[in-house]
Amino acid sequence: MNNYAHIEPKLINKRESYKLNIRENNNREINIRENNRNINLESILEKILNITEQFNDKLDTLDKKVNDKFEELNNKFEELNNKISTVSSNSNNENVEDLKELIKENLNIDKKDVLKALSYKDYRSILILFKLYYKNDKNKYPIRLFKVRKFEYYAKKKWNQDLYGNHSMDILIGNMQDLFIKYNDINTITYDEFIMNQDFINQLDNEKFKKDIFKAIADEIKE
Repeated sequence: MNNYAHIEPKLINKRESYKLNIRENNNREINIRENNRNINLESILEKILNITEQFNDKLDTLDKKVNDKFEELNNKFEELNNKISTVSSNSNNENVEDLKELIKENLNIDKKDVLKALSYKDYRSILILFKLYYKNDKNKYPIRLFKVRKFEYYAKKKWNQDLYGNHSMDILIGNMQDLFIKYNDINTITYDEFIMNQDFINQLDNEKFKKDIFKAIADEIKE
């Protein structure tokens, strides 16, 4: 009978050697993959750095262009603002010939003209006398309208800002009211007419009523 005991160590050595080779191959593959991964990672990082540098360069260029444009626009704005200020200054200091100032005063209008205007007892009573007294030969008034509800009035030889026209309205209608009171004389007109006139004169103290009348004034000075 043959004895194979002397062969077994050789078989074991071959198996171990085979396993060792497999492990070495595996380790080699792992190392290769790790190296490839590192190489890929380095490549990606390098690309990211390049992209970042390019982006920063473009951003710097864009920032410079924006700053240049902003500076250019700012210079144009300042230039335009200076022109507007100059025009506004010249306009405000303008001494308009034959233009009556809108100030608190006793209006010098004939009695017959006042009573004729007063006979309407509505916005026309103010508008008629406004055109008669304040309108100059060039069809200009001491009140002017620039934008929606932005007014100026002429007084002290210059144009003065009057947002919403409240000051102009109060001065104008106040002058007209004093004029109506002056000529609404019971000794020269009938009692009924005197009472109706007085009712209208009293209404001129009402803010809503004054604003409704002033709308007609605004429409007149637009033309």
